[in-house]
Amino acid sequence: MSPDRIEREITIAAPVERVWAVLTEPEHVGQWFGQGKPTQMDLRPGGIMLLDHGDAGTYPARIEKVEPPRYFAYRWASAYPGEAATDDNSTLVEFTLIPEGAEPGCAWRRAASRAW
Repeated sequence: MSPDRIEREITIAAPVERVWAVLTEPEHVGQWFGQGKPTQMDLRPGGIMLLDHGDAGTYPARIEKVEPPRYFAYRWASAYPGEAATDDNSTLVEFTLIPEGAEPGCAWRRAASRAW
């Protein structure tokens, strides 16, 4: 693993499709990563997801890859409110959803790599 990479894996007692919805539907993204209002987003590679952090500013995250309902990746320039995320100023955030056994639930793997 690269020293500029953080990974975390958790298990969630919910179907993969439900976790996917929470990661990619505007009303849910706005709840967990914003001010509670639906997030403006164009859910396709190259599309923008506008993350609103109130007084801290808005962050136009660039969507990199969408493979429903298993993989979602975007770039977020967390140190540059209002600036477009580029390969040089952003963190690549990746979510991989993996079904777990016969019970409804999934393992959720999140990785973040930072351009330094």
